[in-house]
Amino acid sequence: MDQQVQKLANFLIKYLGKTINYVEEQLGKPKTFTGSNIWFYRFRRKIVFQDEIVFFIENKKVIDIAMIEYLFGIPTRNIFYQSKEGARFEMANLLSKKKYSITII
Repeated sequence: MDQQVQKLANFLIKYLGKTINYVEEQLGKPKTFTGSNIWFYRFRRKIVFQDEIVFFIENKKVIDIAMIEYLFGIPTRNIFYQSKEGARFEMANLLSKKKYSITII
């Protein structure tokens, strides 16, 4: 499994369904958020790479999590978890506009 997909899977295990208080205890207050519905956390990975973890909040609980990869501050890939159409991760390469998925068996 792709290393970044595995990282998102770990975030899903740790935070999906948890309260916003739990997320704040673990990661601190988000530096960026849209109202109280979407929270953004950025993590530096090596010198030129960054990951942005996006928490989607409903009724003060995390209902979904996505990841955006950055290279030199430019978004390069989005990774989402799709549970509605079978358990799989959807990825979009933002530079080449290609989409692909990994199905979890």
